[in-house]
Amino acid sequence: MPPDMPAAFEFRHPSWHDEETFAALAGRGVGLYITDSDDERLGTTPLVATATRVYFRLRRDSYDDESYKVWAARVSAWVAEGRDVFALLKHDIGLPGIEMGLELTRNLAADGALALPIAAPA
Repeated sequence: MPPDMPAAFEFRHPSWHDEETFAALAGRGVGLYITDSDDERLGTTPLVATATRVYFRLRRDSYDDESYKVWAARVSAWVAEGRDVFALLKHDIGLPGIEMGLELTRNLAADGALALPIAAPA
């Protein structure tokens, strides 16, 4: 892989979630894909930023208002560190992913981490 190509790895087995893996990724400037899931096999990946780009996936069936605030604060912290942050949201049939995206957007805008050219959806 070319050294300047942005990349991230998602490790679904907890045996990969260790300092050796994180150091190897950071040494190459490769991102760790952070996943938050209801699935006990996936759980939540450690919140370790290993590159200038942070990738995270919200996969739980639902999030409450406090959870969105916590994720917005995490994104704000990564942005404050000068990182680009990319989010993927639950993409099942129906509206959950869209609703999650709107709620996360509202929280990011309220937190000041996201400058929107238009008002955040109400």
